[in-house]
This record gives sequence, structure tokens and C-alpha cells, in this order.
Amino acid sequence: MSKATKIILACVAGFLLLCCGGGALLVMGGFNAYKGLGAETVQLGDDAVPAICKTWDVDALLKLSGPDLQKTPKIELDSIFSAWKSEYGSYQSGTGSMTSFNSSSATGTGRSTTATYQNDAAFEKGQALITIVYKKVEPGDWKISAFNVVKR
Repeated sequence: MSKATKIILACVAGFLLLCCGGGALLVMGGFNAYKGLGAETVQLGDDAVPAICKTWDVDALLKLSGPDLQKTPKIELDSIFSAWKSEYGSYQSGTGSMTSFNSSSATGTGRSTTATYQNDAAFEKGQALITIVYKKVEPGDWKISAFNVVKR
């Protein structure tokens, strides 16, 4: 093998090592960011669910919600919560997890990120799946943009 071929192969090998190593670091950084976002979202959801669902407190929901959910008339939310309270009773316990997240590019108001939290919940009268969609517009805080409960 000629000296020129060896140099070319060494350059190609170095390039591949650099690219693959950099790719691994990029993937690892993304994974760590996902884990951090997941932990933050789960903590938010685990704190919100009992505060909202123990007594089906619409005001607790609105206190944690953003403009998307605050557009819903309070009387409508009161009606939905009254139906859920009648069907499920008080929240007893549950296991929460982040099921998805999406980050969009910067908009006129800042970069927007959404994360979906789900809680496999036990109520006085049965099981249900609570889904909370959180939205964060940089540089703001996480706010609830959607809240739903579905019977299991």
C-alpha cells in the first residue's frame, strides 16, 4: 500500500471517528435533556394532580393554566369537574410519567415547548387516566394548556 493511500485511509478513519464520536455526544446530550425535561414534567404533574383532583378544584387548575386553557369559560369547567367528581370521586393515588414532548423553533413570543404528562390514577370509584399537556414559551414557566380525564 502506498504512503498516499495510507494517509488517505488515516484521514477517512479520523473523520469517521470524529463524526461518530460527535454524534454520540450529541445523542447523549439530547438524552440527558429529555431525562431532565421528563423529571421536571413529572414533578409538575405529580404536584398538580392531587391539588386539582382531590376535591376537583377548578380554581387550582386555572391557577396553573396558561392562556390556552384560561379561554375556556369557568362555568364550563365547573360543569365538567362536577361530572368527573360524581363519576370518579376523590383522587387517591397514581403513577405519573411524561409521554411526549415537542419543541418548536422560535416564534415572535419565544421558543415553545410542549410536554404531555399522564397519570394512571386510582379514584374512590375506579381507575382513570389523567392527561395534562404542559406548554412553556421561553422565557416563561410551564403552564397547563390541556387537562383531561378518561375512565380506565
